[in-house]
Amino acid sequence: MTIANDLCVNLDVSRTTMTETSVCVYIAVDHTTDKQERAWTSSAFHASLLDVLGTHVAIQVHVCDESPYLLFDSLSALYRHVIALYPWRFKAIMESLVETRVLQSIQNVQRGTNDMLIRYGNVDAILPPLSCILNNQEQRELLVEFFHRTNTLPFSRFDLFRTMLDVPFTSEVADKVYKYVFLPR
Repeated sequence: MTIANDLCVNLDVSRTTMTETSVCVYIAVDHTTDKQERAWTSSAFHASLLDVLGTHVAIQVHVCDESPYLLFDSLSALYRHVIALYPWRFKAIMESLVETRVLQSIQNVQRGTNDMLIRYGNVDAILPPLSCILNNQEQRELLVEFFHRTNTLPFSRFDLFRTMLDVPFTSEVADKVYKYVFLPR
């Protein structure tokens, strides 16, 4: 979520709920953060959500300590949500990668290294690389077709694959990717 990234906090996806009329958000902050900074973070997150969602939605923001366990559960839930949501061909393989990829993300944070999953919600680590499906020329063709269909370039492989489900791609290259990544329609 961009708001969480902008405020440099982690969203606890596994505990966050949303309906048409209410949002209950759990954000995790470093356990050394003092009360005043927690209050400011909560207020800033609340105000940002109001800007995005409007005043007709009841918003609750809960601030909790960030711990490796909370982070592990949140990141695992994000991956598993993506796995369950789409008709991936290799769900079992993707599921088997979750724990390893989450532990890598946590280690990146502990080392102070930027992590794509934590920073941007990027789930590409459990998705097949395009290089396993297409050669360089075919990858360029697919990106050109993506651009022609959407007037933008994909942010990630997940963005590319998800868009392929929603927007009709017609090339043989796109069909090759679809057949490799997704179950038959």
